[in-house]
Amino acid sequence: MNVSELNARLKTALGSSVVDTGPLPVGFGLVGHTVRLGDGRHLAVKASGDTGPSLQLEGYMLGELARLSDLPVPKVYVAAPDLLVMEFIDNDSGGISDDVQRHAAELTAALHATPREKFGYVRDTLIGPLH
Repeated sequence: MNVSELNARLKTALGSSVVDTGPLPVGFGLVGHTVRLGDGRHLAVKASGDTGPSLQLEGYMLGELARLSDLPVPKVYVAAPDLLVMEFIDNDSGGISDDVQRHAAELTAALHATPREKFGYVRDTLIGPLH
C-alpha cells in the first residue's frame, strides 16, 4: 500500500486528514509509519501485504490485553487483515532499565495469574508471525 492509498484509507476510517507521516521500524516484513492527523491524534500504523501476519488478529489481541490486564497497551482504531492503526505510545528512548524489566515481569506474572477453567485461550492468537 503506497502512502497516498494509506492516507485516503486513514481519512475514511478515522474522519481526519493525515498532516504528517514518518517511518516507524517494525518487524516481520511489515511497513510502519507514525502518523499525525489534523485532529491532533498521533498514531502508529502497521501495514502488510497479502503474505504478512494478520494485523486484525494483533488488534484483537491488544484489545483483549487492555480488557483483561493492567498492561499499558495502545488504543486500537483500525484492525484489518492488512492494516493496524493504534495510538502512538511515546517513550523516552532510554532503553530497558532494571526497573522497567521488573515492572514488565510483574505485569506479565499478573496476566498469567488470571484464573481460567482450562488451559489455553478462547481462540487462536499469535506470537510475532507464528499462529
